[in-house]
This record gives sequence, C-alpha cells and structure tokens, in this order.
Amino acid sequence: MSVLAAASLALGATSPPAPVFASSVDVARVSGRVQVTVPGGAATTLTASVQIPVGSTVNADAGAVRVTAADGSGGTYSGQFKQGSFQVLQSATGGGATEIRLVGKCVNASSATAAAADGPSAGTARPRHKPTVYRELVISANGEFDVVGADVSAVASGQAQYSLVDQCNGTHVIAQNGQVTAQSRNTGSYTLKPHQSLIQHCQPSGPIAQHCTLLLSSPKSSVFSFGLYLKQGTASSFKVCYRTPKGATLCHTAPLAPLGAAPTVSEGGGLTCIVNDGPGVYPVRWLVAGHQIGTTLQFKATQPIDVFLGRDSCSGYTINP
Repeated sequence: MSVLAAASLALGATSPPAPVFASSVDVARVSGRVQVTVPGGAATTLTASVQIPVGSTVNADAGAVRVTAADGSGGTYSGQFKQGSFQVLQSATGGGATEIRLVGKCVNASSATAAAADGPSAGTARPRHKPTVYRELVISANGEFDVVGADVSAVASGQAQYSLVDQCNGTHVIAQNGQVTAQSRNTGSYTLKPHQSLIQHCQPSGPIAQHCTLLLSSPKSSVFSFGLYLKQGTASSFKVCYRTPKGATLCHTAPLAPLGAAPTVSEGGGLTCIVNDGPGVYPVRWLVAGHQIGTTLQFKATQPIDVFLGRDSCSGYTINP
C-alpha cells in the first residue's frame, strides 16, 4: 500500500490518486456504513473517497460503495455495489477486468445436502431446512466487473443492474435491468434478460463438483429450464419432477450425453419446459435411476393458466460447458 494511499485511508481524503492497474482501486461511500480492510490491516470505516490496494475487502452490508478501477489502457471504469461484502481483485493478465469475489461462509451446510426420500414422486419432496442466505450483493456495473459467487460468476453485457445471492442451496443470479451472463465451469454460460433468474447448486461447491443442478426461470413467458451435470455418470437420462401449487406432481425425462472429447466420464443434459399450471411456488427435484441428485429447489411461476397452451410441454437441450 503506497504512503499516499495509506494517508488517504487514514485521513479520509476526498481526492485519492488515480487507480493503478493490477495494484489499486479507488472506493467511495455512496450511502450507509461501509468498511474497508486492507491486506494485513484492521477494518476502517469509509468516510470519503480513498485508494486501497488490490486484495482488500469491502464490507457494504449496511451501505453502498462505488469502486473505480483502471482498465490497463489508461482509462478507468466504475461500478456500484451494495448489501454485501466482497474482495476486490485485479490481475495484470486479466484483460483489464476487476474481480469482485463475495466473502462469507455457509452457516447452514445441512440444507445444502438435505434431500427428500428417493423416488419419482415430488409430492413428498420438501426442503428439510430453510435455505440460508449467507452472502449477497446488488450490482450496478458494466462488463468490466466479474462478480464471483460459490457456484456461478456473473458479468454484465453493457451496463446492467443485477443481484448475486449465495444460499446454502446454491448461487442465485437475478437480472433487474440490462443483460447479465451467468457463467459456470460445469454447465456453461446463460444470458439473463430483465426478470430472468438462474440458480445453480453444485456439490461440493466450486469447479471440482461431483454434480450440479441448474434452474433457469423466465416467469413472464412461463418457461423454465432444468440442467444437470454429473462428473461421473453412466446413465442415459434423468428425470425432473415438480409439484404444482394445486398439489399435482409432474415428471419429465431428458437425455444425458457425454461432455467433452473421449475418454470422458462426465455427462450432462437439460430440459426446457413451458409450465402452464398457474402462479405459485413449485418445488423441483432432479432424479437419476430413481435417486435424487442434489437438494430440492424451487421456482416461482407468475402467469395464470393459458387455455391455449394446454398441458405442460418440454424439450431437451445439450449442455456445453
């Protein structure tokens, strides 16, 4: 940390020096209470614009902060972040992007592994524990910021506002304005438009997951997609079962296919469905050979039943990690 940066942080100077690519960023409190912890230092309450070294942690759980970073080409860019804590990272080989990595640990690990009894019926499937939000962030930024959660990272396409929420049952990305690309090493990338959302749950969490389930929701069009990744799989298909608000259980089957070039043991597949059973919350499970994979998730439908759509219809798709 430079002498000027240290003085800026300690005294609350209003005009920090320009950020240095892959070395420092400038941060400014927008509202509420914001704290900054530089590597090896103690938490300091942010009262004005300051420069902090890359690797610092920002706590905006009760406030909002603006981060300004250098782009590696002589320019800068800014984004606003609120309602969460994160570490700011920037690599000289990262193409100018800044990584915003959420910090915090799941405090309700049992909910991540809780599964209902095996079997094709989702009628008895209920989450055993209420999913715990253990870290989240509301972002208003452009594509220069890569926001990293437990199972998914998110990058805006242009300027966008979105949320990334880590629960003990997976990472949720919700688009409010603009377009956001949610990226996973295991199940590929998905572009979210306003009011669309994605949940991905991997076990164990991260890039070496043994399995991942994915739920992509477009409630305004009554379209919902369900993906499955298995690191070691020999099955030819999987089943998605969800329970409607009226208590009916509907199950649909989708194929599983090998991922990557041979020899490979991983496989994946997906199913996109038009759900025409009315508004409400739908518990959903993924099953292979009658055994549930992962935890029970939920999606929310908002549209009334459309008599012209008829019964729910689904079609398979291929996962391209």
